[in-house]
Amino acid sequence: MKEIWKDIKDYEGLYKISNKGRVKSLRRKVNFSFNRTRIIKEKILIPSTHYKGYLYIRLCKNGKVKSIKIHRLVGLMFIKNPENKLQINHKDCNKLNNNVDNLEWNTNSENQKH
Repeated sequence: MKEIWKDIKDYEGLYKISNKGRVKSLRRKVNFSFNRTRIIKEKILIPSTHYKGYLYIRLCKNGKVKSIKIHRLVGLMFIKNPENKLQINHKDCNKLNNNVDNLEWNTNSENQKH
């Protein structure tokens, strides 16, 4: 499967997510104190593991940091959800496999049964 990258909603120009569950920080200029700037190079980010076993990433915008689970980002960006289901299920039960082909939208009860 070819890797496809999309801007993360509300973080356009800062971060992208791929259909394979990888997140990258985009090249940009950041202002620091005393009128100094720094160039941040594009790089693939290394996720952390949530205490429940899910991979998550920390995104920063305007000095505010937000932790987001990667499977949820992949679902929001790559999987249609016409029934407005609220949860993302890992089809193979492997919480580390965030490939779009392994994820699906579910209700809470569907997710519990799985």
